[in-house]
Amino acid sequence: MLLTPSPRPLEKEQAKLIGRRFQLLRQRRDLWIPEVAHLLARDRSVVRDIDYVSRFRQANLGDYLQYAAVLGYSLCEIFDEQSLGDLVAPPSEEQLLDQVKAAIRQLKARGKPILPGNIGDLLGMTGSRLKQYPRVKKLLTRCEKERRQEIFQVDLKREEELVKQVERTLKQLEARGEPIVLQHVCDMVDLSYSYMVMKYPRIRALFQEYQKNRSERGLSPRLDEEAKVQQVQTAINVLVSQGEPVTLRRIRQIVRLTQKQLRHSPRINALLAPYTGKWQEEAS
Repeated sequence: MLLTPSPRPLEKEQAKLIGRRFQLLRQRRDLWIPEVAHLLARDRSVVRDIDYVSRFRQANLGDYLQYAAVLGYSLCEIFDEQSLGDLVAPPSEEQLLDQVKAAIRQLKARGKPILPGNIGDLLGMTGSRLKQYPRVKKLLTRCEKERRQEIFQVDLKREEELVKQVERTLKQLEARGEPIVLQHVCDMVDLSYSYMVMKYPRIRALFQEYQKNRSERGLSPRLDEEAKVQQVQTAINVLVSQGEPVTLRRIRQIVRLTQKQLRHSPRINALLAPYTGKWQEEAS
């Protein structure tokens, strides 16, 4: 039988054919596997088993009946010989191209990225197999190119926003006469210094220009070792008294020192030692 745990080769082919029928009707209803699984109150793997026939069968007759009902069909209509017969022959490139275009429309409507893998998931084919069809490959290549361009434009927009945000933050700190630590400026926009200078060329150039002109900006003189140690000890006391976790980032934010300044001081390392082990444990 179709739904036995270990179907014979012929029955497995029949199950695959029925699975293609379910896929086609599901796509016409603009339903995705997670949505069908939710409506059935079943795991997604059960729906995938019906659509794609997994090695270890999970779906039972009740699942097939419920799935058909969700699609608005009876099981007899799903098993219609004429409809199944139309699916026996593999789709032509023209038919597959139409299916790919429909999948792209679905992905766009859901705000999902137009990727070969996502399209393949909707059609029950791998992205590499889809690309074996020249016209489909051409369409997918164009979609990938458009996506790269969109990402590039988004990055440019994000970089522009960050440049303005960093410039505004620097001006605010200068106006208040506060010592300026670029790592702290990055913390204030919720990104790390290393990420920003690596990801965004304009930010990197802005920081380089700022560091070049530090002496002209009227910055506070460098703190001596004793002053740094006292500030770090005070910061630790404040965090502990307020019940906050003692982290390198929070200390850096409070004392306005760079990570390098903190790490290169033996006395500060000694102060941080009780907490360093805890950081390592949490990271592991």
